[in-house]
Amino acid sequence: MEIRLEQEKDYFDVENLIRESFWNVYHPGASEHFIVHNLRNDNCFIKDLAYVIEEDGKIIGHINYSMANLNNSMIAPLLGPVAIDRQYQNKGYGYKLIEYTLKLAEKNGISIYFCHWG
Repeated sequence: MEIRLEQEKDYFDVENLIRESFWNVYHPGASEHFIVHNLRNDNCFIKDLAYVIEEDGKIIGHINYSMANLNNSMIAPLLGPVAIDRQYQNKGYGYKLIEYTLKLAEKNGISIYFCHWG
């Protein structure tokens, strides 16, 4: 298992992973991969906290963070979406990815706020 910073060469595989991970979970189809695709080109995207987790050289998980305006009163970094390949879900990979990036954010003085959609 390796956790590493997402690279541009990963974008296609990551977006497919996200689409498949969320397919028919909250609604028919999936749109979360479009969120990540568009976030990468937005000023709110925190590129230094976009990570993938690999198993045997295959990307099996992804996480990213972005800046958000909370209640028009505070700008704060938000976690998500987080996606894990369905074959690897419920095995602790998502936890490892979240824990790793939260520690990295804390080390860099970034406080993370959590929201749940769906």
